Amino acid sequence: MPITLPADLPAYNVLQREGGMVMADDRATRQDIRPLRIGLRLRARLLYCDANGDWRF
Repeated sequence: MPITLPADLPAYNVLQREGGMVMADDRATRQDIRPLRIGLRLRARLLYCDANGDWRF
């Protein structure tokens, strides 16, 4: 999964040279990027992140 950064930041060129997956933020705005939903199991309960970014049990 690429990291989105403004292309004029020095970190953009450094990450690109080192083989990191980077995408300019202007290009990222034209992409169909969906949020990553993560679920964690805590003891006997399931903790998950809903579509609003809130963590729920």
